[in-house]
Amino acid sequence: MNNALSRSQALPRRRSESRQRAALVAISLLPQARHMLAQKAQLRGVSLSEFVGSSAMLTASETNVGSLSR
Repeated sequence: MNNALSRSQALPRRRSESRQRAALVAISLLPQARHMLAQKAQLRGVSLSEFVGSSAMLTASETNVGSLSR
């Protein structure tokens, strides 16, 4: 008897986090800014995308965000 599961019997794999994303947002950075952000992200053990996204969410959740708009 073969104990290996066939593809149809195997547990479904979780979709990768990147496939669960609903939107892709592009930003333009100067090379120096990109390098600095990438270094900070690496120090925190996260991707540049995750670092920028979480920083943006933190800024957006601050109470005085209205003062940043034009």
